[in-house]
Amino acid sequence: MNSDAPQPRKRHRFLKWLAILFVIVVIPSSVWFVSQVVVYYHQIKSGDVRSVKDRRLQASISEHVANVTVTKEDLERLVPSGLAPELGAKDARVTVVEFVDYQCPFCQKTAQPLRNVMVAMGDKVRFIIRDFPILELHPTAKVSALAANCVLEQGQDAYWRFHDVVYADQTRQSPEDLRAKAQFAGAKPAEYDACVSEGRHQAKIEEDIRIGIRAGVQGTPTFFVNGVKFQGAMDEKELTLILNAFLDRLPK
Repeated sequence: MNSDAPQPRKRHRFLKWLAILFVIVVIPSSVWFVSQVVVYYHQIKSGDVRSVKDRRLQASISEHVANVTVTKEDLERLVPSGLAPELGAKDARVTVVEFVDYQCPFCQKTAQPLRNVMVAMGDKVRFIIRDFPILELHPTAKVSALAANCVLEQGQDAYWRFHDVVYADQTRQSPEDLRAKAQFAGAKPAEYDACVSEGRHQAKIEEDIRIGIRAGVQGTPTFFVNGVKFQGAMDEKELTLILNAFLDRLPK
C-alpha cells in the first residue's frame, strides 16, 4: 500500500503543471488568434487591404479559382442595365465596376486617385459605381446611398459634384447634411425631397448589394476590372498599373 501512495501526488503535480501550461501558452494564443480574426474581418469589410502583391494574387484567385459559385452570368450582371454613376465611353476596352459605401474611409481615400486615373485614361476605360452600404460598420449608409441615387436621377453632372462634396467632408452625412450637399451639387430640392421620401431607389440599392454578394464582394471598396476582383483602397500608381496590364493584353 505504501509503495502506491506517491502516485496520486505525482498525478496531481502533473495535472497542476498541465493547467499552468494551458494558462500560459494556450489561452494567450487563442486570444491572439481570435483578435487577429476580428481585426482581419474589419479590415476586409472596411477595405483596408494594402498590398498590391496581395491584390494580384487575389485577382488571380478570383479569376481562376475562388468564388466558384459565381457564374459567367453573375459577372455580366456587374454592369447594370439601368441608371448608374459612370465615366468614360460605353465602348471602352476595359470596364471598371466599383462597389462603394459613401461612409467608408477607404472609398474616400481612393476616390480622387481614381478620378485622376480616369482623366488620364480617356475613353480607354469605362468606370461605373454600384452601391454596397455596410450597415455593420456604418448604420446609416443606406441613407447616403439613397441620397446619391436621388441626385443621380437629376443627371450625371449633379451626381459627380455630389460625390465630390460628400467625400470632401465625409463625417457630415445626416439627412440634413445630405440634402444641403445635394442642393450645392445642383439638384432641385423639391425633386430630391420627393425621391428621398418615397425611397424611390431602395430596390436598386438592394439589387446592387445582392449582385455584389453573388460576385464575392466582402467589403468596400471592391473593384471588378473586366470581371476580375480587386479589393481595398488603391492609389494612382496601383490603379494605373492594373488598368494598363488589362489594356496591354487586349486587342487595340
